[in-house]
Amino acid sequence: PLFLKRLFRATSMPDGTLRRRLEALLRRSGLRFRDILVWRMQRARILNAGVMSVVPRFRYVMFSDSLLETLSPAECEAVLAHEIAHTKHRHALVYLVFALGFVALAYDVMALMPSGLRSDFMVGMPVLALLVVGYFRFVFGYLSRAFERQADVSSAELLGSPVPLVLAFEKIALMSGDVRELRSWRHHSVAERVRYLTAVGYEPAAIARYHARSARIARAVVAGVALMAALAGWLSLREGEGPSAQLAVLEEVVSQQPGNHHAWTRLAECRARSGDRLGALEAF
Repeated sequence: PLFLKRLFRATSMPDGTLRRRLEALLRRSGLRFRDILVWRMQRARILNAGVMSVVPRFRYVMFSDSLLETLSPAECEAVLAHEIAHTKHRHALVYLVFALGFVALAYDVMALMPSGLRSDFMVGMPVLALLVVGYFRFVFGYLSRAFERQADVSSAELLGSPVPLVLAFEKIALMSGDVRELRSWRHHSVAERVRYLTAVGYEPAAIARYHARSARIARAVVAGVALMAALAGWLSLREGEGPSAQLAVLEEVVSQQPGNHHAWTRLAECRARSGDRLGALEAF
């Protein structure tokens, strides 16, 4: 956060009515923070806000100057309430766990592939690319949209009304080039978000149900990653049963695929680790 503050050339928000209103909202939410910053965009007009860091001592709330110029104080409060929700519900930590889960998933898939295919670069790389697209584009996209919606309803819950956030969304969509109907893989369209907020923003029971749903999604992510990590650990132990098992597999691969230089290299390295220097030299 300290580095980003300097990178973005962000400065402390001057004292005034808006800052005092935002500080009051932060105190009411119970979110501890270090400072409220203004991101000076100069010629660029980026309408954005965010909360940096999960550690209160280094936690900054940041608004772009263009956003402050576009929105009213009440709408700025609604945007801040949205960002507070991301922090309070630990969305960043769930995203981190999810990202680390990809390492375990990739290991699991590659370890379960037949050795001959795993050693083939022309097969391994496309499989890895498909995993990246499927895991982040589709699964993470679903997770991100769910958490964005939770932050939306949390804003309405904290302020007691969805109207300020609805107005903020409409202004941001208009100022961004009338992109109200535009969807992205990480966000519902502004039109969809407004429809949902209008439908449930005044219903505490509906908001509570969505919080429960989001909590189930977060628990499912953590449980899924834990299972993938456990499988990776088991596969790692199985692969490490002994050099003789690895040697047998690799020797079978090179006998079937004598042109597979990746398999020959792995065989040479495996022989070298077992002390067979002449066999390693032959394979190399």
